[in-house]
Amino acid sequence: MQLLSGWAKPVLAAVFVVGVAGIFYLREDVKGRSHVKASRSWRGICAAFLRWLLRKLQRDTDQLAEIAMNFSASQVAYTLAVHGVADALEAGPKTLPALAEAVEADPGRLYRLLRAAIALGLFSEAPSSSQGAPAFCNNSLSRLMLEGHPSGMRFLLMHLMEDCWTAWGHLHDGIDTPYALPFDRAHGGESFWSYLKNHPAQRKVFARAMTALNSFGMSEVMQGHDWLQYTKIIDLHGDSGTFLATILAARGHEGQKGILVQPSVLAGEGQEVSARLAASHGVSDRMSFTTGDLHQPGVVPACSGPGEAYVLRCILHAQPDMDALPVLKRVHEAMGEQRAYLVLIERCLPPGISQATSQQALSDLHVMVLANGRERNLEEWRSLLQSASFKLIYCHAMQNSLAIMVAMRG
Repeated sequence: MQLLSGWAKPVLAAVFVVGVAGIFYLREDVKGRSHVKASRSWRGICAAFLRWLLRKLQRDTDQLAEIAMNFSASQVAYTLAVHGVADALEAGPKTLPALAEAVEADPGRLYRLLRAAIALGLFSEAPSSSQGAPAFCNNSLSRLMLEGHPSGMRFLLMHLMEDCWTAWGHLHDGIDTPYALPFDRAHGGESFWSYLKNHPAQRKVFARAMTALNSFGMSEVMQGHDWLQYTKIIDLHGDSGTFLATILAARGHEGQKGILVQPSVLAGEGQEVSARLAASHGVSDRMSFTTGDLHQPGVVPACSGPGEAYVLRCILHAQPDMDALPVLKRVHEAMGEQRAYLVLIERCLPPGISQATSQQALSDLHVMVLANGRERNLEEWRSLLQSASFKLIYCHAMQNSLAIMVAMRG
């Protein structure tokens, strides 16, 4: 019994009690008469409790089985994405033989894959063009996997399944010490940023994947803060630039300027994507680009006047405190004596372990698996900022589990 915890002990005790009661109160002979004269109401209560208990155990079993099989859904989406099924259907519905030929897949296996995809809400079945032949078409979800879709979701799937999949496979033996990262173990000791530097193809996928990540919660971020109050926005390691371009293109922001500082590892691929984004938003003349490592001196642009804002959006969560602190100190130094602002857009965890949502908890594990990062609660953010001589003056929590935190020089 020492191996059991939580509700398992009282449930097993209840099973034992009800089982014994069932033996004496529910046992009947061949003539249908009970050996013990129990009231029908008591026998009904016992039977109802047993039925409830069995349903409870079945629900828990089903829930655990669903958790265990979640990986299969992501692989279905990834397989369809890399085979270009959405692109093959963009011109219109196709029958199974025509679609299999277009994506060079076995018709039987493609059919089974699409059946799973339709059950997950990906793709739709279309009216057959010939009797008995199934046909398929895109829907709103599958169109996100188009190679040219501005969301970048196809590349996010590729990044997660090709770069992060094997790293998560080492989670079980990556928690024994803070120095053995699952990603490093999965890639022969190579760190995440070193891996991107040495694999140009994966680096390009990652640059496009950041477009999708930067779009998460964009509307809430735009509406949840007064971005017009800043004369200039300096987006530090904003990757694709979706966030900065969206702000500069907003109504009333015509006089606002922005600087996008991209990681050195994304030089080339990142700037190409960002230039297209700036042009598509009509802000190329007000949005400039530079690259560099935020830990290096001179990379964070110096503040040129009051009212400028340095933005770190989902950057520090990918770093432990010992790496995040030097970045904050570089920003503090770049501000000089000007009245400038530091705006953090990060997840802000609730204080209790049981209060975190699954999205928050899994995001915390994800950054740990990749780069030893961590999600933080409000007090941990406040403490980290104070260590870099910043004072937290504002925090706005949003429904998408992100928070906008504003700090100034302390």
